[in-house]
Amino acid sequence: MIFRNCSFDEHDYGPSKKQIETCGTSAVPSPELQNRTKLEWKSHTTLKHLFLNMVLNNSVVVNKTPHQDLLEVGFFENGVYTTGNSCFYDITQEQFDEMIAQTKRFGWQNVYANMGIC
Repeated sequence: MIFRNCSFDEHDYGPSKKQIETCGTSAVPSPELQNRTKLEWKSHTTLKHLFLNMVLNNSVVVNKTPHQDLLEVGFFENGVYTTGNSCFYDITQEQFDEMIAQTKRFGWQNVYANMGIC
């Protein structure tokens, strides 16, 4: 999948007008996004969520012009980050292990219902 432009964390990434003129339809990596990803992917939650969302959903909204609002940023509600049709729950390893143990004991429907997920 090739993205000509993308936008997240209130910033648009994509080729400059000069790159578009010289490269035509060829894919042009965004050095700014590449550098940011290399430096921040381990520590920047929004960046991790962007790539996880792309992997899990495999969905893209195509825009010819950069966005003008914060719609794509998503929202936080009850400690859960939601964007598009995805929710991300940041939990500790201990909480994860406990959830797995409960799932094995009681089944996933009961565990998630008690957590307020389903």
